[in-house]
Amino acid sequence: MGALLGMISQENVLPNISQQLHPLIEQGHCSATLISDQASAQILSCPTLTLHLHLHGQSAHRVLIRFDWDQPHHCSIASSRDSITVCCRGLIENSEALQDKLSILGYISEPANTAQLAADLIHWHYRSQHDLLKAVHLAASEIIGVYAISVMSAEHTGEIICTSRHIPLFIAKGVRCIAFSDQPQALQGIAPEMIRLGLGDTAKLSSNEFTLLNPLGEPCIRASENFQQTQIKLHGFHHYMQKEISEQAGIFADILDDTGCDANLAQLLNNDAACILCDIEGITLLASGSSYHAALTARYWFESLAGLPCTVELASEYRYRDAVQHHNTLIIAVSQSGETADTIAALKYAQSLAHEHTLAISNASPSSLMQLARFQLFLAAGPEIGITSTKTFSTQLLTLYRLALCFAKLRDHLSAAAEAAAIDDLRRLPRAATELSAITGQLQEWAQKIFSSKQLFFVGRHLYYPLAQEAALKMQEVAYIHAFGFPAGELVHGPLTLVNKDLPVIACLPWNRLTEKLLANLQEIRARDGELFILSDAGLSSSEHYHVICMANNLHDLNPILYGIALQTLAYNTAILQKNDVDTPRFLSKSVTKN
Repeated sequence: MGALLGMISQENVLPNISQQLHPLIEQGHCSATLISDQASAQILSCPTLTLHLHLHGQSAHRVLIRFDWDQPHHCSIASSRDSITVCCRGLIENSEALQDKLSILGYISEPANTAQLAADLIHWHYRSQHDLLKAVHLAASEIIGVYAISVMSAEHTGEIICTSRHIPLFIAKGVRCIAFSDQPQALQGIAPEMIRLGLGDTAKLSSNEFTLLNPLGEPCIRASENFQQTQIKLHGFHHYMQKEISEQAGIFADILDDTGCDANLAQLLNNDAACILCDIEGITLLASGSSYHAALTARYWFESLAGLPCTVELASEYRYRDAVQHHNTLIIAVSQSGETADTIAALKYAQSLAHEHTLAISNASPSSLMQLARFQLFLAAGPEIGITSTKTFSTQLLTLYRLALCFAKLRDHLSAAAEAAAIDDLRRLPRAATELSAITGQLQEWAQKIFSSKQLFFVGRHLYYPLAQEAALKMQEVAYIHAFGFPAGELVHGPLTLVNKDLPVIACLPWNRLTEKLLANLQEIRARDGELFILSDAGLSSSEHYHVICMANNLHDLNPILYGIALQTLAYNTAILQKNDVDTPRFLSKSVTKN
């Protein structure tokens, strides 16, 4: 997860930058990549904790910084023709089309990362406009994706331009400087009031004023917001859970821009992993809680995409079993914090059985689990303060899907056409996640109908059965409702006896080869007067006791991630109506290594 900060002043701006670092360090952004307008300025990458030492004694009037939660993202700053410098985060969805256009225009950039593409495109527009603000606005109108971009020009020494799509940016005007960031707490020392840019706005910052253009390129004014100390870390949201659900699109964009969308195991892990793991004969996933449900979903991907036998074990049970597994099995341990005691013990048990190939997947790079495994895969989802897992669950799904793709290619199970289609789906995932905001109102209506229920059923089939289990767990955690997740085909083996008019049943019904079977299962519920709530892309219509929310169906194997986010939102809204403390549910806790 990345963060941007930029500042401009008539005086030396670097001492002010040093004063704004503490909130970002507190958040866990441990590395920084910086460019300033110093003569012959070079890109500086260093730990955030030592950035003030590197800036000591230096002088600059403009500075752009990208912060990261782990290692610095070296492609986050780029220049075009020594004239336009861009610092950014996020992912360009139509990168191939833009690269083809720029190549024809004489711009050659390999690899085509977000910063370089943006810099070249802005430079092209600036050549005809001779106005940096208009050039950035025109370039942004061509870029499709989820991103935030900041720009400096060698010819316009008194300006910084910034714009974004689906990543909120804030501007603070101080006494001697103006700054922008996507993290408002980084601006709290500059001014108590901030301007939040609207979707598609472009801003020009000078040392004492700023100008805004709306998405149509017209001058506009945005109302200022006065964040209270208790609100500023929430970015204006009411709860961390709500904030963390909303920022998932930006996290997906950062992850995919950082590591690429290609099915390349050496790129995702390292060259040693690609060589050592090329001939594994099976996979065993160890996890607990939400991580277990992510692992259950991943089993379908490993088997269908890579042709690898895959088993999923509850860590708390596996460690006490006399497990019998092939010696050439890759053991993957999954944990949000990397400190889950059962998962650590289960991995140690697997190692005691002479399993040499072990991989840890966690959102905490220095955690005990990561240190224990031979290979490590860092989620980079940023700090998750809410107790219940939301963005880490979604990034686990994304990471496990990409791992399955890599093994599919490594084992020659992935055709060139299938890989191209998968890469296209990955590029479109961040923006598809932002489009879920369109159904927020409908999910709130569902919450109104179910929040007083004593129990809930969630049902799904295939990839969506683990999602039903995860959705039930979310309802248990934050709404305190007796919720249960079932494979829809198993309803006839007992659960149907509990169905009546007072039992809401929430179903995931994607249009696929199992749609007709699931519709038949749901008809059994309707016949018993059950109240149905259906997330579906199958073109169904709502009727009495039959409520349908239309979901997108264009991401194929990645669609479960979108359904998962919708179900997280439903659980959040239900808990709010219950007047529960959604960020710290009763009797629950989790390890958070950075907050």
